[in-house]
Amino acid sequence: MRVLVNGQEIDKEVVRQASHPSYGRLLEVGVRVFGYDRTMLHAKVLIEVGHSRIEYQLVDPGRLECLDPIPQDLRAAPYAIASAQCPRSGSGAASTPGQCSDGRPDTDTFHRQREQVPSRSINIGSEESPHSRTSVTGRRTRMSQEPRDQALPAPTPPARAAAVPPVPPQPPALPPAERVRAAWQRRSETDYIFDYWSALGWTVLTLGIYGLYVLYQLVRRMREHNIRRLELFDASIAVAWEEAGRRGVQEELRPSFERAAGHMALLRQMTQDFREPVIWLALAVVARGIIEIVAFVLLDQDLVTHDRAEAGVEYEISVVYAALGQQVPSPDQSRVKAPDNYVGRILATIFSFGIYLFWWYYNQMDQPNAHFRGNWPAEDALVRAVEALA
Repeated sequence: MRVLVNGQEIDKEVVRQASHPSYGRLLEVGVRVFGYDRTMLHAKVLIEVGHSRIEYQLVDPGRLECLDPIPQDLRAAPYAIASAQCPRSGSGAASTPGQCSDGRPDTDTFHRQREQVPSRSINIGSEESPHSRTSVTGRRTRMSQEPRDQALPAPTPPARAAAVPPVPPQPPALPPAERVRAAWQRRSETDYIFDYWSALGWTVLTLGIYGLYVLYQLVRRMREHNIRRLELFDASIAVAWEEAGRRGVQEELRPSFERAAGHMALLRQMTQDFREPVIWLALAVVARGIIEIVAFVLLDQDLVTHDRAEAGVEYEISVVYAALGQQVPSPDQSRVKAPDNYVGRILATIFSFGIYLFWWYYNQMDQPNAHFRGNWPAEDALVRAVEALA
């Protein structure tokens, strides 16, 4: 048996990669798997060895009984496949009218009994009948005029396709406790702390060019901080869930785990927002000022949403770890930031001819700085609790 599958040309690469692990069992039993690289395959075709033509007969659905047994899902279809004729000699010859010795229907008898109806053929291989041609999709371009008892052409062996390369083994996933430590160690990469007066000085010295870098870092650090904290929470919850299972208290703590999952969903949703720092930097080069105002509004909304969801997750984690005998500080709910008055800030920027924007820059640097520093003590305590359980 040979299987032809999609090669590099495919619209869903993840599907191709996901199917590779299943090829091992096929190869072990002798199946040969080939990848077709010229274009994408989407047809589902089974070719029986020894036949070079698949013939679709347009018949009256009531006459399909002549072809019993037929799969149930084929009975309602307007076409029936008639491609297994009895040999003219040998053990497979028809022993009774309309039936082969092995129980299969004699399609020659069926053809003689049925009314003359149009047929269409699909030629498989390089040889093609001069009287019949049909597209791969089965759309008829010309009615077949071939005699029904004409000998079928010899099958042409298919061209050899390139073998599908084996998928390299994936690195094993880290245990949840190691994921917590890895996320904790990335803190210096994501929680960038700004010094406003240094940034302002460099912006003045570079005639505003350094200000573009500041905008880039403002967008980048908020996005990366959210991703890192999401990984930290997800791994620490996995550690707690495993420990709760060992202690037999999963059902007791399930409400806390479910509430934490709801807050985590908000953090995951934020990772899908349009916050690519390079693109925002390019937009700021084209429309300086306007893009900065839009970015400041979105960044403030991100901080508010992130802070609320983060506080909810931290509270549920503190409850769960307390039940497991580890103390993790509960978040201070008063720290959750309220949204800015965006209309007032925009009007202040316009009427001050842009001077107010310097104060807005200061807020965009200082408020996330305070948020990051407030996270660190609770984060350190969480890592210690995870290590104690692990």
